[in-house]
Amino acid sequence: MDALTDELTTSLAGLPGMFVIARNSAFTYKGQPTDVKAIGKELGVKYALEGSVQPTPTRIRVNVQLIDAETGAHLWAESFDQDRAELLQTEDAIVGRLARTLDLKLNDIQAAESTRLRPNNPDAEDLAVRCVSRIFANYLDSHDPAKHPELYEACEEALRLDPGNTRALKALAYRLYMLGLIPGTEAEAARLDSLVQKALAVDPNEPRARFAKGLLDLTHGRLDQAMVEFERVLASDSSDVGAYGNIGWIYVATGREDKAIAVFDKAMLLSPRDPNLPDWLRSKAIALGVLGRDAEASVLWNQALTLSPTNREMLGAQAATLANLGRDDEAREIYQRYVAAGEGKPTTISDLLRLYAGVIRLPFWAAYFERGFAGLRKLGMAEQ
Repeated sequence: MDALTDELTTSLAGLPGMFVIARNSAFTYKGQPTDVKAIGKELGVKYALEGSVQPTPTRIRVNVQLIDAETGAHLWAESFDQDRAELLQTEDAIVGRLARTLDLKLNDIQAAESTRLRPNNPDAEDLAVRCVSRIFANYLDSHDPAKHPELYEACEEALRLDPGNTRALKALAYRLYMLGLIPGTEAEAARLDSLVQKALAVDPNEPRARFAKGLLDLTHGRLDQAMVEFERVLASDSSDVGAYGNIGWIYVATGREDKAIAVFDKAMLLSPRDPNLPDWLRSKAIALGVLGRDAEASVLWNQALTLSPTNREMLGAQAATLANLGRDDEAREIYQRYVAAGEGKPTTISDLLRLYAGVIRLPFWAAYFERGFAGLRKLGMAEQ
């Protein structure tokens, strides 16, 4: 338990905006009766994380609970199970999962507290926390541009109050990355580029500003620069699974699918119930498909569709994959769902060729797309 406490202290201290008591101070309470409110007052902290370890010959279970140090109220509790075959890897996995889960949970707790205590007069950080909490709670909607005004309004207001708020900058950079550099987004890209550069001039190592810069680099197609930014984020916060996900996608987009698969596996190990999980499953399925491992890819497409059942890209990819595997009945059922979700969307092979023209030219993707189109032709998709 001491080793986990030490590793977790280091990992949490790397989270932006997180003040964590040093391990030596925390260890002075080891083995003593705990009065969380008294400890919180003595150490000057708002929250206390308690935990215990239950080892077996093959597995380790870590039980944790987050407590409000001012009131003594239990805010959150969870158990984490992990194989213990490789002890150091087990520690890394448990610490990573704890740090990521705690980061997400604290954001939700702080958003609820801000809404309760300052409902009509929030400051910039309050607004940014509320915005990010809303995005994660409605993660699938965040991929729909029609929902963006509602989801990102608080982040925009946060930047109006404080143009250097990196939490809001990161969220809005992610929104721009999803939209891409299409007509109408150029001015927004320039605005965010300028704000991120100013934030990095204040603190060159601020992880959220670095993450935002990585997203902007991805948006502009600067993959090598984006890789550097996400690696710098991980140097500050090794539990930032979003950085792992983006590094994995860069590997996919540059023909390094084996590396991509390993990175997505690590992200999913660290945060198996993460809001980003549908995207990681999708990206890993693409990597497997590019490598010709269609049966494995189909399993992941199915898992992704369980989380995002109306995602048309996933439906089309799974329908084509199943058709190429000869699983015709399943393929037709998925294809009908794809067609039903297609109002105003590409419906022919020619449409898809135009939509994916840029990536089809890449040699390591050409065969993957051709197999996909062949599967859709089997299901009756028209050429024109």
